[in-house]
Amino acid sequence: MRSFPTKLSACAIAAAALLSACGGGGTTTDTTAPTVTITDNVSATATGDVTFTFTFSEAVTGFTVDDITVTGGAKGTFTMASTGLSATLVVSPTANSSGTINVNVAASKFADIAGLTNTTEATATQAFNTVTTPTPSANLVTNGNFSSGNTGWTGNALNVLTEGGNSYNSANVTAAGNPWDVNLSFPLSIPNSNVKYKLRFKAQSDRARTLIAGIGLASDPWTNTVQTVTLTTNLQTFELSLTSNFASTNSRVIFDMGAAAGAVSIDDVELVLDTSIVDTPISSGVLSLSTGFASKTLSASGGAITNSGGSNFDDYNCTGGAAVCGGDAGGAGADSFAYFYYQTTTPATGLYSQIEIFGPNVTGLKTDGDTGGVTIGSQTKVNFNFNPNPQWFNSGAPKMGVVLTLGKRYAIGGGCHIQLHGVKNITSEGSTAYSMNLRDDFRVAQDCGTGIAPDNVNAALAASPVVSSFKVLGAGGTAAIEGRGGLKSTANLSVKTGDVYPTTVALRGAITFD
Repeated sequence: MRSFPTKLSACAIAAAALLSACGGGGTTTDTTAPTVTITDNVSATATGDVTFTFTFSEAVTGFTVDDITVTGGAKGTFTMASTGLSATLVVSPTANSSGTINVNVAASKFADIAGLTNTTEATATQAFNTVTTPTPSANLVTNGNFSSGNTGWTGNALNVLTEGGNSYNSANVTAAGNPWDVNLSFPLSIPNSNVKYKLRFKAQSDRARTLIAGIGLASDPWTNTVQTVTLTTNLQTFELSLTSNFASTNSRVIFDMGAAAGAVSIDDVELVLDTSIVDTPISSGVLSLSTGFASKTLSASGGAITNSGGSNFDDYNCTGGAAVCGGDAGGAGADSFAYFYYQTTTPATGLYSQIEIFGPNVTGLKTDGDTGGVTIGSQTKVNFNFNPNPQWFNSGAPKMGVVLTLGKRYAIGGGCHIQLHGVKNITSEGSTAYSMNLRDDFRVAQDCGTGIAPDNVNAALAASPVVSSFKVLGAGGTAAIEGRGGLKSTANLSVKTGDVYPTTVALRGAITFD
């Protein structure tokens, strides 16, 4: 059997190698403070009540609903298990709104049988959207209105679309004097995100001018697709093809009439599916980025395996000085595994420990062209089996980071690849199967100059549908990565074993998309 660094505890080694937990004999005095981990029953964005589960490291007493702080929702039914090992709380998110539920248990809120109170706080977050969206008509436009909020507007200030209608008839909104956006706000419910759209409208001007038209977010109207058209004094019909995912109740149609004073009339605005260019999924079913591990440097599918770690003690590059790092692999077939650990002798303010698995027969990201991998078509989830070390799991609200690197190379600097970042709650100390939704759990963290909005994963996969590598990491403090909804990854910065603080990332078996 391979020898491990002497500073790594036997328990940490066992967790890293996905073996049974360590144990011991004899009677000892309880000096370990209890901890709590908070999880919930919703894997994507919540649309209704969310049940949060509080799992304690040992039996506790004195924990009540008043010890839980909740923002973004209202507390409901609270239940404490008779064993003292767990509790549940139902939280109702704010009605007809979107945001994040935040749940927190501060230090000194519960105690174990020995009377020791928790010394660390625990937090959890859950994105929600309870906005009531009308059933869309065939052309995807639902109830809405023209509005301005500016006294310079003339013409009809309000035109409400009847449910099931096809256009905003006789809107004829004009602007006089300084230019202002003509904003048409309406909720959207997109049944298929792998599509393109057409924006249809009629427009004319009091003189020749350029009109900017498109779709954006109410909070930042120019983040999505906009185009320019040339207006004349004749009424013209325009049809613009747009590429983006507008599945947001915060979207709006944007018209900007430019710098010249005067008037522009807009009429018969429609957003319709462009069925002639609907993106056909390239692949369907289950795709395997890796079927297992052949060694600590090669997956069973022929893809390279790389790992690294570091902290503020070694400029985030493990040198074996202030910190010790290493990794290995073992097992066979579905039980094959690979792991990497990083540890410090004193608590770090920021550290990371990661392992990266490349696609079948991919040895690394190319700098002179696109990189291969698995092509995402109708797949919506990435699936994998992950195992943290006990110290990380017991450090309070553990969250792993996951990074997907896409294959298309953009010629920026030495070459750039779009990256998707996700963060997932770790629910078990043991080897556990996890699944993450590509479009709901990830954000575009590196857009390579494409201008793709952070939440628009659909656009990123449309621009670069090949996933070249999967990376899982423990990253905390100043090294934490951010996933969807502001969720941050963690690492073990507080729980000591022997004379070190270890963070171990371990994967077992296949990494798939379905």
